[in-house]
Amino acid sequence: MSRMEKSEAYTMITTTSTTFKNGVAITKKKVEKMYPDGTREAVTESKVTNEERESQRNFKDAVVKKLSGLSDADSGAHLENQNNDSSSDSSDDDFSDTLDRSSSSVSGEKVDKFAERCLKEHNKFRAMHGVEPLKLNQKLCEYAQEWAENLAYNKIFAHRGDLKYGENIWTLWSSMPTKPNPKSAVQSWYNEIQKYDFNSEAMIPGTGHFTQVVWKSSKQLGVGVACKDGRTVVVTNYDPPGNYMGRYKENVFKPLTTSNEERTRC
Repeated sequence: MSRMEKSEAYTMITTTSTTFKNGVAITKKKVEKMYPDGTREAVTESKVTNEERESQRNFKDAVVKKLSGLSDADSGAHLENQNNDSSSDSSDDDFSDTLDRSSSSVSGEKVDKFAERCLKEHNKFRAMHGVEPLKLNQKLCEYAQEWAENLAYNKIFAHRGDLKYGENIWTLWSSMPTKPNPKSAVQSWYNEIQKYDFNSEAMIPGTGHFTQVVWKSSKQLGVGVACKDGRTVVVTNYDPPGNYMGRYKENVFKPLTTSNEERTRC
């Protein structure tokens, strides 16, 4: 008699997983029977249909279009715990909140503008340490954006498990609609310099974001940003990656003196 003909007990197990592709959430659902001996038998497996995907795209585009028409006075708000430096240039104000509050997607144009501002903030600090500026890499930006959307949609905060690039992540929650500010993210990473020991070759706990920002050997930058339910997530990836043991002194330099004297580099 086959197992299907037996009346033995079993447990129904349902698992779901969500991934993002081109800003669209793709959810897969699988139902299995698990028997006392640990074996499993698939019952059903499904995923979103093409019609459902198109509906998600249409909804996202409609919300982005609507929010893009809001004035800064309508869409701007005070960001809790944000660094509101009045010396920040006016281009920060151009990045309005065009985020669907029920979705984690951001329009491509706004992501590009955010990435450019994030690059500028990185290179400002790198110049202070006498290292060459980073350059934006489109493929790396897509890689970072995918993870930012995943973190926002699934309400988690963690690095990738299969990390092949350097990575910094940052998050902030506000009960009010906000303007994601790249300066706040990069500044928070750079502030870790206060705990860094430039005379040590060992990795200093709590300083990895700072060292990656100014890591000399890193050349390419990818930037992703996503929001959902008032929470902003920023992900940056670096190629080549930094923070290698035994290479800190040759990649992380003290800030240049006020006279901007040249540093002899390895």
